[in-house]
Amino acid sequence: SYSFCTLLSHIYEGAPMASSLVYEMLTEGHCKVLCSLDDSENVKRYISEHVEAWVTGDGPWCVPEKERILYEAQGRRDTVAEMVLHMILMCWREEFNNEKLSSAVSILWVTHLTSMSRRYTMEEAAKFCHELLVVHSVDRPPKSILLFNLYDVKAIHNYILTTYLRHYLLYLHTFSIPVSLSVRAVTQKNVVPSPPPFRPLRFAKEVCEQRQMTPSNDGLEDSRKLAEDVAGTPSPVPSPRNKSNSAECSLTKLPEEQSAVAAQNHPAGLKHQLQAITDEVATLSAAKLDELETRIQILEAKNVEHREKFAKGKKK
Repeated sequence: SYSFCTLLSHIYEGAPMASSLVYEMLTEGHCKVLCSLDDSENVKRYISEHVEAWVTGDGPWCVPEKERILYEAQGRRDTVAEMVLHMILMCWREEFNNEKLSSAVSILWVTHLTSMSRRYTMEEAAKFCHELLVVHSVDRPPKSILLFNLYDVKAIHNYILTTYLRHYLLYLHTFSIPVSLSVRAVTQKNVVPSPPPFRPLRFAKEVCEQRQMTPSNDGLEDSRKLAEDVAGTPSPVPSPRNKSNSAECSLTKLPEEQSAVAAQNHPAGLKHQLQAITDEVATLSAAKLDELETRIQILEAKNVEHREKFAKGKKK
């Protein structure tokens, strides 16, 4: 028995026809036999015989030879037969004719076989099924044929969405070839070394308490400690000199601080950042010394003025 599209292909020999699935998995004779069966168990038994042919056959929509091992277990073949059985029962509820019944079963089977072979995601499987429905629902020869109306498309789409795709991950784990992933760690050469870690924040409280208990005279010691933390090595302690030369002293120590930074085993980019921080600390130290010197001069002037007033008060 020939399908309608097969008959047209013989009439219009050489003309390109749409790749229809009408009577592809179930022929017209198979559909008539199914309609004559009055028990669901007999229908399932009849479908199981055809599933056996779909698995072991050589047709275009049969299971590939390398994947037949997945269908060897009888339980898996019964799962496929159950899937096809419920699709047939749905078609009978919607009063489909034999062409629509065969096409709906073929669309479900082709969607299942292609999705399992290519390991489609659920969204990709739904898109593939939708494309097959469009091919059988639009009168646009030779790309598609008009077999299902809008009501039929909605019925088939809703059924596949609420049954097959609802349990799609179970089908995927059951009927797809397992994939093994081997991960190997490779150590790359010439990797930029990691910078040394900063001091934990718990030391910040101790440093703040020490500064509050021991106030700094000119702020140079704080700057020197900050430079030590940044460079990683202690910088030389400056000898006490005149306050007028304090800024000059901090600037003369800058080359030594630069050498201390350069002596560290750091990448060039990190050394440049550390040197910039050290220069900024030295500049801030000089500015702070000038500010402290100005404040001391003001305090000394006030002290002299206070002494003069006190001396005048005694004379009176």
